[in-house]
Amino acid sequence: MASNLNIAIHYREGGYAKSWVNYCKENNLNYKLVDCYSNTIISDLKGVDILLCHFHRFEFKNGKIAESILTIAEHQGITVFPNLMTRVSFDEKIIQKYILESVEAPSPDTFVSFKLEEAKLWLSKQQSPLVSKLSKGAGSKNVRLVNPSEGEHVIHKMFSKGMPSFKAALNFNPKLSLNKIIYNFYRYFSFRIPEARLKNRLVGKEFHYAYFQEFLPKNDHDIRIVVIGNKAIGLKRMVAKNTFKASGSGIILYDNELIPTECVSKAFKVQEDLNFQCMAYDFVKHPKKGYQIVEICYGVAARAYDQCPGYWTKDLKWNASDAVHVENLIIESILENN
Repeated sequence: MASNLNIAIHYREGGYAKSWVNYCKENNLNYKLVDCYSNTIISDLKGVDILLCHFHRFEFKNGKIAESILTIAEHQGITVFPNLMTRVSFDEKIIQKYILESVEAPSPDTFVSFKLEEAKLWLSKQQSPLVSKLSKGAGSKNVRLVNPSEGEHVIHKMFSKGMPSFKAALNFNPKLSLNKIIYNFYRYFSFRIPEARLKNRLVGKEFHYAYFQEFLPKNDHDIRIVVIGNKAIGLKRMVAKNTFKASGSGIILYDNELIPTECVSKAFKVQEDLNFQCMAYDFVKHPKKGYQIVEICYGVAARAYDQCPGYWTKDLKWNASDAVHVENLIIESILENN
């Protein structure tokens, strides 16, 4: 491990930064905290070899500032996480489609159009249910199953007034106590709706495109594989009741025996082809083509993987471990390559 490297960590509560700081302390690594939104960030990066910046998809400044700062730092010869290829498709499903197609990755047929008439013509030829998505959204948000007639409404809305990226969710459960139900309604109207409105004002609506993906039926789960450097961890997510989506269900199985080697192998192949630093691959099974990648994302919720019982290496060998931490795997991989 290169202990003489100077590491800068952009600190954000709730992100990877706290774990990175602890890792640096435990391994006697040279580090300092920086603010990538600071007026002095460029001078703060003088003498820095590595910049670690885990920004949040809900922060409006990410797309405007953090992305540019990371690009500038890369141009200066600093190793950054996430680097350009890793971050370019972050919370952008349209870009994910093009990236996966560029290496002929196994993925469902996906249609994207920025032209109204082209989108309407394509949809008129479809007969089966489709998955309609907005380019932005995580945890299965902004993803729904539609038939072609419903798709017409989606297209009309997207090419007219557009759709909001953020929606307030009401946590309503009739089995809860009356006080809890009242509190949830209070939170919904007093906090969640105003917060969603503010975010939508900041980022703007999604509009002037159509995104439809082939629906893969009869799946009661998906497989999430996260590849970091030369290691991969995985889990199986079960589909939530009365829906077709596993992402965001919270029903997670960690037994490595439940993870098809096919998914691990395909994830490593795409990772090698695209040279990502870290990437999560969501696999759903196609009736004829095997497991297909429906989405990718580098910024995973790290705590969801702490229960993973080990990891695979590129040779698909399983290594049992009770200390699998996404943040540590990331910084270890960065250090190994510097």
